[in-house]
Amino acid sequence: MIHFIFLLILTPSVATAEPATLSWWFLPESSLELPHETEEDETGHWVEIWERSDDDFDEAPTGILERSVGARWAGFKADRLGKPTRAILVLADRRIVDFDGEKARTGVIQDGEKITWSDGSIQKIVEFKKKRRRSRSSKPMKINFGKIAIPAAGLKLREVPAWSVEGISTLLEKLSKGLESKITPRDLSSVAQISDFNGSALNFKYATNCSFNERVKIEDALAEIEPKLTCWMEQNKTQASRLLVALLQQPIIDCRARPSMNADACAMSSLPFNEGFFVTQPRINLALSRCGSELGDTLLHETFHLAGIPENTELLDKARVQSESCESSPAKLNYENPGEGFMNDFQVGTRIFLFRKIKEEAVEKWGWSQGEKAFMLGTLCLKMGDKYCSRTYFQQAANSNLLGFIELPEGGEVTWSSLAQFYYFDSISEDLFRMRQLVNYLRRDPQGPLLLRLESDNYRRHEFHVARSTLEAVRNNKGMCNAAVDEKVYCEDLSAIVQTPWFKNH
Repeated sequence: MIHFIFLLILTPSVATAEPATLSWWFLPESSLELPHETEEDETGHWVEIWERSDDDFDEAPTGILERSVGARWAGFKADRLGKPTRAILVLADRRIVDFDGEKARTGVIQDGEKITWSDGSIQKIVEFKKKRRRSRSSKPMKINFGKIAIPAAGLKLREVPAWSVEGISTLLEKLSKGLESKITPRDLSSVAQISDFNGSALNFKYATNCSFNERVKIEDALAEIEPKLTCWMEQNKTQASRLLVALLQQPIIDCRARPSMNADACAMSSLPFNEGFFVTQPRINLALSRCGSELGDTLLHETFHLAGIPENTELLDKARVQSESCESSPAKLNYENPGEGFMNDFQVGTRIFLFRKIKEEAVEKWGWSQGEKAFMLGTLCLKMGDKYCSRTYFQQAANSNLLGFIELPEGGEVTWSSLAQFYYFDSISEDLFRMRQLVNYLRRDPQGPLLLRLESDNYRRHEFHVARSTLEAVRNNKGMCNAAVDEKVYCEDLSAIVQTPWFKNH
């Protein structure tokens, strides 16, 4: 581990009309140049995306995507009242409901690869990579890679792994030379990784099974294809918009073959269910030992799938030819900062529409359990800022029999039951009652991974610091807990928290 003070964050300029490379769009706080607005949670993972049809920031969004751990939903093309004319809801990567107006179609997600709908039909949500002849364009056109803004950031002492710092010295050396030195996506990926230790140049996330050497190979391949993707996007505005939405959902690169992959297949990727909405977190599975020199071509192929291009030889060959029709030129530097985001009634209308439909139909018409219904309603209440509402439903969900595991956006998983209990704890603001529910959560999840997730960066750092200081004082001064004060401070709860691995190890 390396202690490193990072003073610069690279972001693109909103003011420039020049095309910019894809990786620069996805450096920290940079996505406002796109025809999308995003909101992230405290760990840097997207929780809301508003999509517009073009780069007019005053235009109402045409799509709203939201997520919380264990649930995701989307609304499309609002009517004049702000209600979506189509909506999609996914619960725990297990159940899906597709609304067309007021009508609903329900389905079950199986192995993260296909949907079995209530009418018996089956829909695949992954695609294989197939080997094919590559085509090249003989007349490349030139493309400028836009500007990089370099605003100063406050001093921030962080402990970062060696992987995140690799290449920083090279980048800083190039920056000192100005425009005479070309900055590559490979250089910029190291900046993205300072903000997100597990990130890549194109906003992909790495699964924990990817070794250092595998990541180096993949990063080099991404640096090879990134200008090609930028070139292709300049010529395909609609599909480019879908790819941006896919990348904003932080797809996972998994260095392990799926069981269902063909024996000679190098990779398999997810497909968007509707425009840029994915049923589960987008994922590319790689069997690196089978890829050889095709790794770059494979990642380009699978990224085209993320943009919604199906396994169609003609369409994929056309996309590949377009992607190789550009030449690049060095970036320009400036110091401009991006603007602010916006909100819209469409977002509120989508939430209310889904809340009403779930409350009225989830159990009797869709076959959900009461616990599943309560969990989803609690999630929507949480998004709407109603903690009393979310407390009611998460308590019901925590007391129900929710089975199975939920994958976290950054990797790892927790039991669905412990997630419901954690959300119940987090909806409570009263100190003593909150502490009691913290004990209940830690009984189900002693390592406290969801608490550790909240403690990242600055979110609630003060709250947990004070709580831990108090608990340390109780542990070191047992006389503080006696019959006179026990009813007020719940010494039994304090003692239970102090004994958990979460408290001891972090």
